[in-house]
Amino acid sequence: MFRRILVPLDGSELAERALPYAQGLARELNSELVLLRVVNCVDLASSQAFAGFLPAEVFDAAIEDERQTAAEYLARLAEQLQADGLATQWVVRSGDPAGEIVEYGKMAQIDLVVMSTHGRSGLSRWVYGSVADRVLRGGTLPVLLIRAMNSEAHAAQLAAVRQSAPARR
Repeated sequence: MFRRILVPLDGSELAERALPYAQGLARELNSELVLLRVVNCVDLASSQAFAGFLPAEVFDAAIEDERQTAAEYLARLAEQLQADGLATQWVVRSGDPAGEIVEYGKMAQIDLVVMSTHGRSGLSRWVYGSVADRVLRGGTLPVLLIRAMNSEAHAAQLAAVRQSAPARR
C-alpha cells in the first residue's frame, strides 16, 4: 500500500523526529524511504543583509552552497538508513517548502508523507504559518504528522515505538 514514503527534512532536530516513525513503517511495509530537503530561496534571500542589493551571482552562490549542504546532510542520513537495511534515496529541491513537498509527492509517485509539526495553534500558527498544514491541505497524498514535544516526552515515545515493533525476521 505505501511503497514510497516521503520524509521532508529541514536539518532540524524537530524535523528528524519523524524519522523513527517513517523507519518503522518502511521496515514493516517493506517500503522505500525518500528523504527530501527543500532549500527555501525566499528565506535565504531575506536572511542576507541587504539582500536586495546583492548581485545575482552572490545570491546564486548562496543558494548553491545551501543546496550542497542539504545534499551532504541527506546523503549522510540515507547512508545510515541504508546501513540499517532500508531502501533509501534522497533529493534536494529549491522553492517554497510546502509547495515543493506537494509537487514532488505527485511527481515521484509518493504514497505517504511522514513529517513532524510544531503543533502551534491560534495566533502563533497564523503568524508563522505551518508547512505541515499547507502540505496536509494542499495535496491529495496521505500525510502522517508527528507532533513535536519536549525531549523527555519524545524519548519516552520513541522507546515505546521501538519496543512495540516486532523483531525483524
